[in-house]
Amino acid sequence: MTELEAAGHTAAPVTVGGIAAGVLGFTDQVRGGAPEAVDDLAALTGRSPVLLTGDNARAAGALPRDLGSPTYTPACCPADKVDQVRSLEHTGARVLVVGDGVNDAPALAAAHTSMAIGNAGSDLALETADAVVVRDEIAAIPSLLALARRARRVVLANLVIAGSFITVLVAWDLLGHLPLPLGVAGHEGSTILVALNGLRLLRACAWRGTIWSKPPASDGRGVGDPDDGHQRDDGPGQQAGVQGEPGRQPGEHAGGPGHARSPRIR
Repeated sequence: MTELEAAGHTAAPVTVGGIAAGVLGFTDQVRGGAPEAVDDLAALTGRSPVLLTGDNARAAGALPRDLGSPTYTPACCPADKVDQVRSLEHTGARVLVVGDGVNDAPALAAAHTSMAIGNAGSDLALETADAVVVRDEIAAIPSLLALARRARRVVLANLVIAGSFITVLVAWDLLGHLPLPLGVAGHEGSTILVALNGLRLLRACAWRGTIWSKPPASDGRGVGDPDDGHQRDDGPGQQAGVQGEPGRQPGEHAGGPGHARSPRIR
């Protein structure tokens, strides 16, 4: 086990009838698209994602180098992940945690916003998260974050439009005489403007730069191919996101989107 862990593997002993039979070594392989997704998250948020993992320090240290995320915390149990999330929130940051395992659920609940990967996610994680990515695509995380920010700007603009119209109409009626037809036209006109402004999110330019506007990946994993996610229920687990873990594979021992587990038998 020491030899495997020193080489950057996660070691799992195997026993048969209570007698040691061997050791399984699991290696994390970064998948295509994960480094780009981490870079996109860093560009959107202004800081690199933080990797929270249940792997040992040597195994965890290899992933940030491949993913471009230098910040990581190894050997995290569920309570440790919650502590990490709360420590980030105490600095004034709004934390997004992405995960899919039972061990991720406490951190998902503690975060300001949480996202679960739906295809291989545990029921507890799916019920705890604020949002669920139905298709297991790590590239969807920065894309959804960008779209959510656009939608928020549109909502704020609509509130300003509607509030301005109502303020002007009420002031006109209180300080002077507002003809009824003009008041109805002003009120309904603001409703139409708000609806038209919201429809801007359906334009092609609003989706530009997201995974839905890009051609299928050259490795054969096109948009809609379910092949990434975050973690299984049988290890300390990990999560990914903005101030969360950027990247591992669904249904893996301690995974998240961005890499796959390759077992070695010793």
